[in-house]
Amino acid sequence: MLFSDDPEAINEFINALDGGWEAPGTFTALGVKREGKIVAGVTWAEYNGAHCTCNIAALPGYSLRSLLVGVLHYSFIELQLNRLTFTVKSTNIPSINFVRHFGATLEATLRGADPSGDLLIFALWPENCPLWNRYYGKKEG
Repeated sequence: MLFSDDPEAINEFINALDGGWEAPGTFTALGVKREGKIVAGVTWAEYNGAHCTCNIAALPGYSLRSLLVGVLHYSFIELQLNRLTFTVKSTNIPSINFVRHFGATLEATLRGADPSGDLLIFALWPENCPLWNRYYGKKEG
């Protein structure tokens, strides 16, 4: 079940899975619960009318399709964003593979920007996202 009424719990869930953290009160969040427990979540922060940064995480084995459809709808339809930005630790291979799988492209490496090494900056444009195109069609520029 998708939920958005406890953004702080979603933020802490994402942080516990090494997916990032946002300062309290500075973000919007969407999560997924199974049997009363959070299994996946996403936060949006730094909204400027065209762009947001996102943190996303899920427990191993959880299919993110329903969460991703919600993320895409909220980001590109409700907020009318042009792009999403994901910051991923260079050591977090599952997250790197995940954002690449749904169409995000590597834009930059921030050397030494994380205690464990580098941070990678990925951009997601709706027209490069296969899931977006399957559910919503090509977004006109």
